[in-house]
Amino acid sequence: MRAEYTEFTRVLQEWELGDDEALDRLIPEIYEALKHRALGIFKEEMGEGILQATALVNELYLRLAEGNRIQFKSRTHFFVVATRMMRRILVEQARKRQTLKRGQNMNVTLDHIDDAYLFDPDTALAVDKALKKLEIDHPRTARVLELKIFGELENTEIAEALQISPATVKREWADAKRLMFLTLRGL
Repeated sequence: MRAEYTEFTRVLQEWELGDDEALDRLIPEIYEALKHRALGIFKEEMGEGILQATALVNELYLRLAEGNRIQFKSRTHFFVVATRMMRRILVEQARKRQTLKRGQNMNVTLDHIDDAYLFDPDTALAVDKALKKLEIDHPRTARVLELKIFGELENTEIAEALQISPATVKREWADAKRLMFLTLRGL
């Protein structure tokens, strides 16, 4: 394990034990890494009404700082949890926007899933709904998809988080794209 990952985990553990200043020491690294992941979600095509990358990371930080202290096992575990939280934030914002639009049709395609970008709130909601369906019959495949799309984690990070090999992640990713396409068509 790389030294900076070990240091990251050590400082996370200090924060969990009540050292509020520990989180402040991690903020520059956390902020940049999460913003990079969020920017992957918010490519040029994102709609106006949804959170932008900076706002997404700021909202995530507020939830981390205000919420219960989670016992993070590692740097990767932190980013897995952050990914799930970013998904929730995006879905919440997409639901709010869709409510404002008064339930317009959610006819969505996932043409750019290879790029792992979500282009608008309708897509975010459709992907979330499809992920929930996939979680029932293909839970590991759904996790790989979630970590790729919402967290932009590398195959090695996903492998560590799910305790599988990078080759298995690659196969699951291929299956995930196929299953997501079929699931989206069925929505």
